[in-house]
Amino acid sequence: MDRPPSPPPELTGVVSTDPDARRSVAGSRGPIWMVPAAVARPRHIDEVAAVVAWCAAEGLPLTPRGAGTGMPGGNVGRGLVLDLTAMDGLELRADGAMVAGAGAVAATADALARERSRHFPALPSSAPWCTFGGMISTDAAGARTFSYGPTHRWTDALRVVMSDGSIQTLRREAAPADSAPWAGLHATLRSLELPAPPAVRKNVSGYAVDRFLATGDPIDLIAGSEGTLVVVAEGTFRTEPLPESQGVALVGVPELDALPELTARAESSGASACEYFGRRLLELGRLLDDPRVSRLDVRAGALLVEYAGSPEHVAAGLALWDDEAITASDPETVGEIWGLRHAASPSIAHAAGDRRSIQFIEDAAVPRSALPAYLRGVQAALDRHGVDAVLFGHAGDGHLHINPLIDLRLPEWKETVRGVMEEVIDLVAELGGTLSGEHGDGRIRAGGLARIWSAPHCRAFRAVKAALDPQGLLNPGVVLGEQAADPLEGLAEGPDLQRLVKPILPSTD
Repeated sequence: MDRPPSPPPELTGVVSTDPDARRSVAGSRGPIWMVPAAVARPRHIDEVAAVVAWCAAEGLPLTPRGAGTGMPGGNVGRGLVLDLTAMDGLELRADGAMVAGAGAVAATADALARERSRHFPALPSSAPWCTFGGMISTDAAGARTFSYGPTHRWTDALRVVMSDGSIQTLRREAAPADSAPWAGLHATLRSLELPAPPAVRKNVSGYAVDRFLATGDPIDLIAGSEGTLVVVAEGTFRTEPLPESQGVALVGVPELDALPELTARAESSGASACEYFGRRLLELGRLLDDPRVSRLDVRAGALLVEYAGSPEHVAAGLALWDDEAITASDPETVGEIWGLRHAASPSIAHAAGDRRSIQFIEDAAVPRSALPAYLRGVQAALDRHGVDAVLFGHAGDGHLHINPLIDLRLPEWKETVRGVMEEVIDLVAELGGTLSGEHGDGRIRAGGLARIWSAPHCRAFRAVKAALDPQGLLNPGVVLGEQAADPLEGLAEGPDLQRLVKPILPSTD
């Protein structure tokens, strides 16, 4: 699309086709780059509704977007990008509820809560930048989802704009399962007699139809839908008192087969987080040089297990690991040990040299018992294609991040990416997993859903989209994908990576 239709007068100053404005929303934290035809930057929900209604009347696709921290391409598009970052209002009510605009930054909200000795437990690692609209769209999660659950569990109300431009307010205590369009959709899904979904602890692949069927609450369906069903303008989220105490155990993992037992022990003992550092991360991040890590048996990596709550609960949890871990409960040392994880990424980027971490298979979740098979299978696929990678993440939830390091100077780099991706999708299907535990399908993974989900589930996903976005204008190509679409469209086409996409010239020596 070269030029969008002219917007109505009431959207003057909201919609722009300026080339610099369009390029400013063409990329994201992930590797997909798409320059849109136009950008809209609304300041309140009425302007959002006006933009959506105009797009519906003109048949103009639109992609809702927050801070651009999403990884798999669900926040970029070719039509109009709806930049919601100006809608950043925040209010912490006396009852501890946080009312946040779609553009409010998660860490800013959490800091506001901490001024009253409260916090928002579902913060992802991108909290310093990500927005609440994006968190709902991906049902965001993080390290402490292990005990606290993802964003939807902390969401009490949403104000949303439907695909026709109408506004709805959805509340947990008054879930409108008997109102349009929710009642008819609920009945349609019930008639499909869906089989059980994949038995994983975290999932934001496809639509949460099983959750919606269980509760009848539209909030449970909207969470994780990646801006393909409605536009989230505002939400009300619960906070809770800060824990009295925290402590961590850094546990060596001598072999991959130990992971299911170690993670189960963390869960049964009430841990708040259970994070895995793969051996390659320890090597590239130079964590093996740290004297705390070098004392442990880390042949297959390490686990960081956290406890939060009363001092007694923390002490009891740490005591379970005394013989095989480094433990700490003083705030300074706890911060230092968590810092080992946070400091690893810059070290990896430095060690990668001319290679780049291209996140195309980075977010699958499998049953926790399948973790050893998953890690071995991924490593085998990487080895077959000659790709180095860093593996880490939320082992307690069976959900790991894989960051393949790709040399974009090689002419066959995209074929390599495609080959690894195809093998890993097959592996996830074989192990009964899903393609995303917290970042969503986006564009990269949308084409793989039919290989993971049952035919009735795929029919259910299409029924959800047809009921809530009958024109198919909200974020087309995301979650369900489009026929004949290339999942790697726009991959590494941004200016930061394009400078590397050139063949390595033969030596003249």
